[in-house]
Amino acid sequence: MIQGGSGIVNPTNTAISTVRPTATVTAPVNLMDAWRAAESSGNYGAVANLLRGVSVNDLRNYGASPADIAYITSRPQIAGMFPTTAGATTPSLNNVLSLISK
Repeated sequence: MIQGGSGIVNPTNTAISTVRPTATVTAPVNLMDAWRAAESSGNYGAVANLLRGVSVNDLRNYGASPADIAYITSRPQIAGMFPTTAGATTPSLNNVLSLISK
């Protein structure tokens, strides 16, 4: 899933097939082994540790398709690591109070 190369995400349904991009950088060492163990056990802690500091763009560079990225970022212990909206920031208390007072 993460290591790229051309392939089909859903080979049984050609209407939904997605071609994975070719990896342009190497994923963290042992990521695939950690992913296989997590898929079996449901514990994604080791994967989350390996992906700490990785961005969605990095996942694309590892060769993950949009469908792969959606799946990866939806897994327990990983979901909160990736922002759901680009550029979203927490408003400052002063800004919130000034909006309320208007």
